[in-house]
Amino acid sequence: MLLSTIIVLLSVFMFTHLNVGETVSLSQTFLPILKERADTPEEDTPTFLDINTNFSLSESTTPISTNQSKRHSSIVFPDSVEQYRDVIFPVDASKCSTSTTVCEDVNNYPYERIKFTLSEHHDANGFFGVDEGTIEHRIGDLDDNFICASIEKTIFPKAGKNKYNKWKYIINQGDQEGYVQGVRIETCAKLNGPCNLLGSTPYGFITSCKQKYIYRRLLSVSDNGMPTTDTFQIPSACCCSYRRNNDYLLNFGRKVS
Repeated sequence: MLLSTIIVLLSVFMFTHLNVGETVSLSQTFLPILKERADTPEEDTPTFLDINTNFSLSESTTPISTNQSKRHSSIVFPDSVEQYRDVIFPVDASKCSTSTTVCEDVNNYPYERIKFTLSEHHDANGFFGVDEGTIEHRIGDLDDNFICASIEKTIFPKAGKNKYNKWKYIINQGDQEGYVQGVRIETCAKLNGPCNLLGSTPYGFITSCKQKYIYRRLLSVSDNGMPTTDTFQIPSACCCSYRRNNDYLLNFGRKVS
């Protein structure tokens, strides 16, 4: 409305002040005024957004809600976890005895990787704890003698053989972290040694102390570094076994013949 009024007034001005035959350029007359008009738009002039324009988000000065703040603070940026992703953990059990299925001392135990993973998986806390001693030892029946001597103790294995005889890392981070799995085991004092019989071994037989195992589910580390449960072979008892002595029977047969 205001722009139309300005144009009419300019037309009247031209006809009343210009001499006959004198021309005027439209750009000389109108454009300065229009430019001034464009530089000072009215408050009710609508502003349009070009949907084809590319925008990038910048930091806003508007405060975000508390829930949003918590979500943003929990974001883990790729650079901080890149070293932990898609990691394969071949277990180095070179320090472990060839006759054992669990080991407390292993090379290259992935302590930091496991610590980071457990901080994101709190549902695994139910697996941690320490086994109590056997009832007999707690009561005090230490005078009993066994055919095969054994050793009972609580260990905190960091590697073990699962039921498929594959070595895997077992999560044991130590008391400071609280992520411990204390396992009570019983091992033969003299593995494959003769049984401690009251009398002599019957002729034609051989006795020996054999290690027995149970399957125990423990929290371990998968091949890509994530916490997972697996079933491990845990030494549980030492038993006396016997078998026929074939060499004795062969020699006895020769003597008879």
